Amino acid sequence: MTSAVRLFRVIMPVTDIEGASRFYSALFDNPGFRVSGGRHYFDCGGVILAVYDATADGDRAAVR
Repeated sequence: MTSAVRLFRVIMPVTDIEGASRFYSALFDNPGFRVSGGRHYFDCGGVILAVYDATADGDRAAVR
């Protein structure tokens, strides 16, 4: 039996949540929605693109 792989969420690390949110909003022509200070989500047809700025979300260091 073969099971299909299904993505639910893809996390894109960024260092500027505001700039990244504007970029992806324009790219997708969809404003998405802010989840926290450092996370902004875009619904991409059943898969969520999570734009993630670690320092804006309260973490000590940015994700490399």
